[in-house]
Amino acid sequence: MQEPLDKNAKKLQAIIKAKPVLKVSKKKKSFDENSPVFSISIAAEMIGVHQRTLRIYDEEKILSPQRSDKKRRLYSMKDIEKGRFIQYLTRDLGINIAGVRFILYLTENSSLTTVDYIPYFQQVAEQLNISVEEQLSIRSMLSKRGRKKS
Repeated sequence: MQEPLDKNAKKLQAIIKAKPVLKVSKKKKSFDENSPVFSISIAAEMIGVHQRTLRIYDEEKILSPQRSDKKRRLYSMKDIEKGRFIQYLTRDLGINIAGVRFILYLTENSSLTTVDYIPYFQQVAEQLNISVEEQLSIRSMLSKRGRKKS
């Protein structure tokens, strides 16, 4: 009865010796913020919008993600930050798509990074006397747009 057990043990030892053990590299891989890794559903969830909104942004050429081999939209972290900035402009400041396109053109030709956009525009809004209360009222008004009155 011990022979099958010995045969199995010998087979197992042979398999272990034959297959090399995977070595894990201790080097830290950095995340490239320009690499397109997020599908449209994940990007929409991260930005806080509907997928259709991202398709509209792509059609309007204000947020154009890269495409996979199968023509699917793939968003990078840089695209996600840009989408959040667009949402800040439209939701909080009440700027339309044409205004967003204009602002994006100006910011892309400036020395600001995407992380600095929102604080910079909050400062500009304060200088233009666009108060936080006004921003909240714009957001409230825009959220009710297109809904039936009760």
